[in-house]
Amino acid sequence: CLTHLHDFMGKSIAQSDSLMSFLYPIIAEEDKSLEKFLKLSEVGTVFCLSWIITWYSHVLTNWDAVGRLYDLFLASHPLMSTYLAAAVVLRMKDD
Repeated sequence: CLTHLHDFMGKSIAQSDSLMSFLYPIIAEEDKSLEKFLKLSEVGTVFCLSWIITWYSHVLTNWDAVGRLYDLFLASHPLMSTYLAAAVVLRMKDD
């Protein structure tokens, strides 16, 4: 468990930022025009910071879903929360 959370517990945001840097390449694999739009908007990855560093518990109110996500993140690759952030962005791109 510690290995999954270690990247978010540093003295600065640099380690978390390096994990979030994978977001745009993941999005680009599915939708290059969305990635281009995000880059041109200069929004960076700060919009998903709370999603990733709190494993979505900060934005979800359904605690069963939060528990399932924690199970997923603990049993998966440490970048799984970033993969999910990309999936959320891709799913919500028309909103």
